[in-house]
Order: sequence, then C-alpha cells, then structure tokens
Amino acid sequence: MEITKKLRKTQGNSDVRPLSRYESWSLWSKAWFVAIFWLIRKICLENQKGFKEFTNIRI
Repeated sequence: MEITKKLRKTQGNSDVRPLSRYESWSLWSKAWFVAIFWLIRKICLENQKGFKEFTNIRI
C-alpha cells in the first residue's frame, strides 16, 4: 500500500469551480432519468420478446 501512496500525484488547486445547488440537482436528475429510461426500455424489450413468441403460436 505504501508504494501506491508514493506513486500518487498530489492535485494542486485547479480552476474547476464547485457546482451550484441547481447544477447539482440538474445533473443528478438527468442521470436518474437516463437510468430509469434504460430500465423501462429493458423491461419493455423483454416483454416484447415474450409477446412475439406467444403470438407466433398458430391455432
């Protein structure tokens, strides 16, 4: 563990400013919407595959 500590670079002060409260909420909201979108899409595609198999049955 000491080797990795020695290899680390110390970060100096950068010109990156912290996010405002609005920017933080906006970023988190977008991330959650994207995650929910992909979850719903996955569920719909799984159901669609099952539905196609069900409709291919001929009576």
